Amino acid sequence: MKPKPSAGSNLTQLTSLRFFAALYVLAFHSADNDGAPPPIANFVQNGYFGVSFFFLLSGFTLTRSYFDRMSDWHEVRQFAVARFSRVRSIS
Repeated sequence: MKPKPSAGSNLTQLTSLRFFAALYVLAFHSADNDGAPPPIANFVQNGYFGVSFFFLLSGFTLTRSYFDRMSDWHEVRQFAVARFSRVRSIS
């Protein structure tokens, strides 16, 4: 019988996808599509989707990693205030 994978390993796999989303955005901003085959040029021109994917994965992994620690509204509020403060301090 194979051991069941832990939740941490699943989050690591999802977190590693953020690298590819960031790479996609980088390609969008830095690639010169002139002369590229149309499917590749089209793919790179839609690189802004990487930003949404990156933020979606980030939000999911953060919420999933803290979910077990939030057992009442006070802890949920603490989490929300901490996240909002962090976003606010970056911008």
